[in-house]
Amino acid sequence: MTLSLDPDSAHPSLEVTADGNTVRLSEQRPSQSACSRLALEPCVLAAQGFSGGCHYWEVEVAGEGWALGVGSRTALERGRLALAPQAGNWPLTFRGGAYECFYPLHTLVADSKPRRLGVFLNLERGYLSFYDARKMSHIFTVPSKSSERLYPCFVPPSSGESLSIAHCECWEDPDSDPGRM
Repeated sequence: MTLSLDPDSAHPSLEVTADGNTVRLSEQRPSQSACSRLALEPCVLAAQGFSGGCHYWEVEVAGEGWALGVGSRTALERGRLALAPQAGNWPLTFRGGAYECFYPLHTLVADSKPRRLGVFLNLERGYLSFYDARKMSHIFTVPSKSSERLYPCFVPPSSGESLSIAHCECWEDPDSDPGRM
């Protein structure tokens, strides 16, 4: 399966490339009425969502102020792009040289700036794990149970760099976890 960004779900201040693989903050400022659609976070969802099975994707990251995770389309349509499970979103952020998860609230200082992150969603067992894909090391795991279809969610760096989807795999075996080697 190929994972791509859904430009129709993108916040007006974001620019999605024509191939659907990369997102960054736009240099053009959106109108006030366009911003009312998604007021909380400049986010874009993947065009592909998941309601079962296991899914793994990797994202090239740079800079700070970015977030990755999964979210429900309902949360997006309600304009509730708060980075919290209560809003239907499960993110990992990177700010000030540290990873932050909001469920439970936890901060983990990074020993270096990540460049490629792996995200593993196991819907059968109800968890979402994040990995430093270059170091092949686990960062954090959060519970992520939802009755709704979940979509990969991307918030590009506030510093102007981009996020790019680099790789995606899907399978049905809930015991297959890239973190269990």
